[in-house]
Amino acid sequence: MGLFGYTFIPGREFDIVQHYALFESFLNTSFSEFLVLLTYNNQPDFILYTLYWIVGKVIDNSQIVGFIGAFSFYYLFVLIIDNIFKNYLPGKRNFRSYMLLFFMFMACTVPYIFSGMRNGNAVMLFIFLLTNKDGKRPYVKDILILLLPGLVHFSLFPISIVYLLSKYLNKRIYFIFCSVLILLTPFTLSILTYLHDVFKTMGGIGNFFASKIESYVFLDKNFGMYFGAGFRYYLVELPLFFLTPLLWKYADREKRTSKSEEVLHKFVLAFFAYSLCTIQTFLFARNHMVFAYIYMSYWLILYFSKGVDLSVKQGILLFSGFIIISIIPSWIMGQEYVVINSKLFYSSLYELLNTKVTENQYW
Repeated sequence: MGLFGYTFIPGREFDIVQHYALFESFLNTSFSEFLVLLTYNNQPDFILYTLYWIVGKVIDNSQIVGFIGAFSFYYLFVLIIDNIFKNYLPGKRNFRSYMLLFFMFMACTVPYIFSGMRNGNAVMLFIFLLTNKDGKRPYVKDILILLLPGLVHFSLFPISIVYLLSKYLNKRIYFIFCSVLILLTPFTLSILTYLHDVFKTMGGIGNFFASKIESYVFLDKNFGMYFGAGFRYYLVELPLFFLTPLLWKYADREKRTSKSEEVLHKFVLAFFAYSLCTIQTFLFARNHMVFAYIYMSYWLILYFSKGVDLSVKQGILLFSGFIIISIIPSWIMGQEYVVINSKLFYSSLYELLNTKVTENQYW
């Protein structure tokens, strides 16, 4: 998949185009000159840009940016599926069940979602950490979940907090927390507008939070960049989003077999409440992959659970099949195939590494 990113054909307004330009601006610069260039960037990402500077000492083709983004995204993609079977479905992994979840994930993955570079990889990192086993030091995992995804992209900080609250709140306070988030849904924009105005008067760190609210709420953004085709969004992801709480209610009567499964069960409802609360904002679009991947995994875990009615299992299997089939109309109706360079299917490795994607190929 790294070669998919390397030969990737972006849209003209994709974030990755700006990353190409940044990579090129870092070429042939000393480290001190590189630091000076960072000061001219409004939103410097020191870790990612330092990686560009280091890689630029070896490779001068900016398409390596796409390789980095796609490789890390799809590597975490595979690790997440492995985590699901290893930590939630031990003994259930076989070719059919693995490919079922794999193709469900692929069907809900917009082919160019990785090209945002930071947001997509931050989401995948969060899901990977969440589905990873707690181990002997669960607090270490909690610290990583709280800090790492948010450092990659700020929009993951609220989700990390929702996860930690759903994990540690007792059942009564947990339900109150979820209920409050749902009840706040009609007032979210008004509350965020008020907070934005308050933060603007605080200077320094206040301006930072005000700018984040502004970028996620008030600025006109292209939601299609994250959702892709309308077919996927309206007929797959929205039904998945609103049907999952019903399944959650059904599954709540079942006994969880592990602490990890119990934490995931609680997070599913808490994240639904958070997503519903932010559905009128750009945050919902940025982080919809969290509910897409987590909810599909949750459905599969429920499918393999003992005591689940046959009719429920059949319904899960039927909808799972529909999700997989949806990849065809989604790619065609959303013209998502245009980002795939046809050379991937017939060129040698040497030819692919020497492929140049020029601006006149951008769409």
